[in-house]
Amino acid sequence: MTSASICHDWHALSSKDWDKAQQLRGYLAALKEMLIAKHGEIQPGSPADHWLSWAHQHADRLDPLIRQPSQ
Repeated sequence: MTSASICHDWHALSSKDWDKAQQLRGYLAALKEMLIAKHGEIQPGSPADHWLSWAHQHADRLDPLIRQPSQ
């Protein structure tokens, strides 16, 4: 396998992961808006707050522009 094909494969995988992370962030923003419209502000420390925080961290782990190389 040449270094060019390795770079191409890495770029293709990274691009897909970045797309997934962006899609998840968009979904989370819409979900948060819906929860606020339906129930009012999300209280710090609430189950919804904890879940949204976890989900944003998951999006960051998917994002090749944010995640650490060892992840």
